[in-house]
Amino acid sequence: MSEAAEDLGVLDFFGDQAQATLTRVFDHPAPVVWAALTEPAKFVDWLAPGEIELKTGGRARLNFVDSGIVIDSVVSAYEPGRCWNIPGAGRTNRCGRSPGGSSPRARAHA
Repeated sequence: MSEAAEDLGVLDFFGDQAQATLTRVFDHPAPVVWAALTEPAKFVDWLAPGEIELKTGGRARLNFVDSGIVIDSVVSAYEPGRCWNIPGAGRTNRCGRSPGGSSPRARAHA
């Protein structure tokens, strides 16, 4: 079952579990969007302070200061210029750039 709310995202239910998928289209070149997804000095503005070692098996640490949640994990998937996947805190955080269209799309699953 899926629910959408005014293009804010999609919430999928799997029994007692839920997955939120947020997709945004940016009017920026793909390398600028990828930098916002992968460079600590940039993703701190929208995600959380931390570091992501950009390779499968790399270290990932994100500190969601306001909630007290710290994700100390390992990158379970990485495709340069395309996506990264970090399991932690009972969910999987996946960000990536979707191909297609005239502007890059960023999609996040939590």
